[in-house]
Amino acid sequence: ASKECNNIPALVMAAVQRYCCMLEHASKACKNNVDVVMVALRNHRSALQHASPKLRATISREAAESGRCLEAYAAQRLAHKKIVQLELSDDGILTCRSLGGDELSTYKVSEASTAAELGNHLAAELAVSPAQLQVVLPHGEPLLNLLDELLLPKLLPFHDAKVKQREDDGHSCAVEAGEGKAQAPYASAALRLAFRRRGS
Repeated sequence: ASKECNNIPALVMAAVQRYCCMLEHASKACKNNVDVVMVALRNHRSALQHASPKLRATISREAAESGRCLEAYAAQRLAHKKIVQLELSDDGILTCRSLGGDELSTYKVSEASTAAELGNHLAAELAVSPAQLQVVLPHGEPLLNLLDELLLPKLLPFHDAKVKQREDDGHSCAVEAGEGKAQAPYASAALRLAFRRRGS
């Protein structure tokens, strides 16, 4: 398989579902993906050796606490997924809701917040394992790995909005500084943005 295929969770998951040993050839990201590792582990415990060290330690501990063998533990976690959806307020508060709309928890996002921190918070609040959680982000995309150290703000809609705002502000300032006629289109874009905000 190509390196690109080894980095796509859905393809790797399909491969390890048939041959758990295929996890050995997956990318580091997939070896740290809870769902991918659980699917492989459900087939045979030997797959655990190919998981990332952090995920391997977490799964070993939780399986021991559950009193089940690794295969049974993985099968149970995959069978009892808890799906939650996130809503994001303007002040950076994430509200976690059930699919029925009931509020389950809240989480204040900071610039240093990670997916792993969110996963640990939600798992503690909902009394489940991070492996059981399936989180849907505010824009509808699934958060694939709750053990990832990826910065949470980069996964959320307001990150894109802030980048867009900085670009618009930069273009507006460039026009005000009189940096030439080539900047004129940005001036009209900034004005349209300002009028839209004023009208809202």
